[in-house]
Amino acid sequence: MDRTFVALDLETTGLAPRVDRIIEVGAVRFRGEEVLASYESLVRPEVAIPPAVQQLTGISDRDVAHAPDPEHALAELIDFVGDTPVVAHSGSFDLSFLLDGREGAVYELFDTLELARILLPMAPSHSLPHLSRQLGLRHPHPHRALSDADAARQLFRYLGEFTRGLPAELLERMLEVTSGWLDPVRDFLEDVSRRGASGISSLPPPEPEAGPPSRSGTPLMDPRAIQSLLGPQGPMAQELDGYELREAQLQMTLAVAQLFARGGRLLVEAGPGTGKSLAYLVPALHHAVARKERVVVATNTITLQEQLYRKDIPFLRRWLPFDFKALMLKGRSNYVSLRRWNRYLNAPSRRADGSWSPEEVRFKLRMLVWLAQSSHGDRSEIRLTGMEDVFWLRAASTADDCLAGHCPNFRAQRCFYWNSRRAAQDADLIVTNHALLLADALGSGSVLPPYQHLVVDEAHQLEEAAVESLTARVGEEELRESLEGTLTWFRAACGPLDGAVQALAGSLRGQVVETFTLLRSALRTLAVGDAVPLQRPWTDPRILLDAERLRSSELARVVGPAGRLAPAFAAFRAALEGAASQLTVEPNAHAERELELFLGQLGERVALVDEAFHRPRPTRLYWTLAERRSGRPMVQAAPTQAGLILQERALAGKQTVVFTSATLAVAGSFTYFRRGVAQDDDAHEMILASPFDYLAQALLCLPTDLYELADPRFPDQVAETVAAIGRVLEGRTLVLFTSHLQLRDVADRLKILAAPDLPVLAQNFDGTRRQLLARFEEDPRAILLGTSSFWEGIDVPGDALSCVVIVRLPFRVPTDPVQVARSARLRDPFTELMLPEAVLRLKQGFGRLIRRRSDRGAAVLLDHRIANRTYGQAFLDALPKAAVHVGEAAETAPAIARWLSRDVPLPAGAWR
Repeated sequence: MDRTFVALDLETTGLAPRVDRIIEVGAVRFRGEEVLASYESLVRPEVAIPPAVQQLTGISDRDVAHAPDPEHALAELIDFVGDTPVVAHSGSFDLSFLLDGREGAVYELFDTLELARILLPMAPSHSLPHLSRQLGLRHPHPHRALSDADAARQLFRYLGEFTRGLPAELLERMLEVTSGWLDPVRDFLEDVSRRGASGISSLPPPEPEAGPPSRSGTPLMDPRAIQSLLGPQGPMAQELDGYELREAQLQMTLAVAQLFARGGRLLVEAGPGTGKSLAYLVPALHHAVARKERVVVATNTITLQEQLYRKDIPFLRRWLPFDFKALMLKGRSNYVSLRRWNRYLNAPSRRADGSWSPEEVRFKLRMLVWLAQSSHGDRSEIRLTGMEDVFWLRAASTADDCLAGHCPNFRAQRCFYWNSRRAAQDADLIVTNHALLLADALGSGSVLPPYQHLVVDEAHQLEEAAVESLTARVGEEELRESLEGTLTWFRAACGPLDGAVQALAGSLRGQVVETFTLLRSALRTLAVGDAVPLQRPWTDPRILLDAERLRSSELARVVGPAGRLAPAFAAFRAALEGAASQLTVEPNAHAERELELFLGQLGERVALVDEAFHRPRPTRLYWTLAERRSGRPMVQAAPTQAGLILQERALAGKQTVVFTSATLAVAGSFTYFRRGVAQDDDAHEMILASPFDYLAQALLCLPTDLYELADPRFPDQVAETVAAIGRVLEGRTLVLFTSHLQLRDVADRLKILAAPDLPVLAQNFDGTRRQLLARFEEDPRAILLGTSSFWEGIDVPGDALSCVVIVRLPFRVPTDPVQVARSARLRDPFTELMLPEAVLRLKQGFGRLIRRRSDRGAAVLLDHRIANRTYGQAFLDALPKAAVHVGEAAETAPAIARWLSRDVPLPAGAWR
């Protein structure tokens, strides 16, 4: 762009314009490649600069002590900028400080962060320092204002040239998407288009993935020979500096190798630090290649799946003496459907009020650029944030909107989902997740290629994953989306709707609205009435839709309208199919299949509501709830015995199955896990202790003066205790909750009590899980508050995490419908189900603390029931034998500080 711009950057004491202060400003005026002038100044903030900011920027209180005051510095900056368009990285942040209190001031902002996210969608990070390194931009002093401003200038120029290098048809499509949109992004694209696209991208091509070296060795067949590869005389021990010999790993390797040799079932609890991934991967790969029998490894979390595929398997490629083919497969919703994408791309990017949705337009632009480069169509290639996750679902591959062989993309091998499945046919080892494993077993079986050998890691979550996979959900939005999608497709494929069809569509639409309006009203009444006593404090109510409740509560008013949905749909379907046959002159298998898919999806959703309120299946349970974020009512259903279905459909008939996790056994017994998942009496069992020295590495704190959980003073006590710990540890603390409401109560108090330089990061309030984890690892002074998803799958080694606070014992809500169904089949539901489930969950939470032999840290349990209930001892017995501190809550923080000081001896005293 040949206009004149000013690139600017501000360094501040924090993120809030009304509270925090500017400490440095920098700006560069430029036209094209020519720098016309620059301006920089330190600013006296008249408050202390937080240590974390001093560390980040290198600007100290002494540096700004005699700097210009804010009014003077900002007046000079505003004069320097004038009415010139502004370029900045995350520019809305800079302008929020610059314009604070200045009514009427407006700048045209070209945000290089927004532009980079659109034009470089596959970049690992869009931070200015990272992009500067990746693209070779001059950026000598990151987080200093003038250096950041000049880096933004260079990035802006680079992005302009890169956009000129895009294929002309792609740039034209981007202009079509933004047609009529009054935004600098549109201006940027128009300017590039006017100058003419070169069609030759200036982006450096991605580095090709290094293929495995060619190996001529032969895989081993003898289990002990396989075990020796990881032993003291093996190639890794001989050639890798610092290789740790782990006896537990050797035991597990031998057991897994023997199992592959003879077949059967194996249950292995392998404590943190065991090295269980290599212990099953090494024998699995030997067996797969030697016998030419595919092995599938399934994990619960994407984190572990990525670790296996990106770290452990490449490591083994270097050390195993033979070649092998490994592939990572994900669920189909991780892949974009080009057919669904084109339909979504052509839909208006508008909000409900008819205004433009900038977030949706930018998402479509990102997707256009990404799909021009991607050969996999996998969402992990493009970092999605915020509402982009919602937009993605409108283009993602789905089973109920897939034409398979009738789709032109399938026939032309342009379907990313089916291409990944074709590639899996040649793999020796497939790494996948529980969801995909279950989708294959519980569906048609066409997701994974045939296999007889299975390793299930994070197996403690397998039954829960089965429940999730088998749970059906529907709300007003889903029903309306299916109906409107069907009508839109019909108009495009067959022609205009006649009056009768439109009337029947309107009737169905009206029944949907009436049903869910009444359901929303009922849930509001129940939330302040009889639903709350059934719930533990701070939980989201799920209301079981059984015959008694439907007769005797506010829900009775929903039964009538819900019952009219199925007849209304049947009439609509008959009329639409009749209209389609009259408008379609020649048979069209593709159109017939699409109409069948649309009506099938709508019919399934209507049937779920009909079942829940009128015709329940005896093998299913039904419930309703208001979504925590949106408050919209949902109807859900799940099988009463998900574990039995899991056994019959996913596990039966497999020659070899290994179940492993850091938490499978309770009090040395696998009874709980066997009841839900592994009911094979012949399964072998193995418990391998962690190699960590918990007495030296971990301190368990048990406060003695804790309030009852329902006491209104309890959230204050939690906040005060965590704030004190945060102060003595300078952050470095993870706080685990069992509900979002409880987290919010404590977070509000903690943000007042915590030191100003200790950021409090609360899940769903300060960012997504991924964003918060990244900030927590980057800022060691943070206190991170999380719920269920933070109890496992987090690996923050070293001093970045020194304390884990567990606010309450992780019992599941007893009135949860799935829990009710499980409990109904047991003689003693608390002892047989609720207690072991909570014990395993606590072990997972505690396991976040010590991840390496060099780690040291403290765990704090703030639930009075540990000491005041007879079952408290079961939780304590399940934890590793750590050092212990027992005392008042106010003594907890000083005790942790003393213990973590390496000059202080460990506290005396035996384990309970």
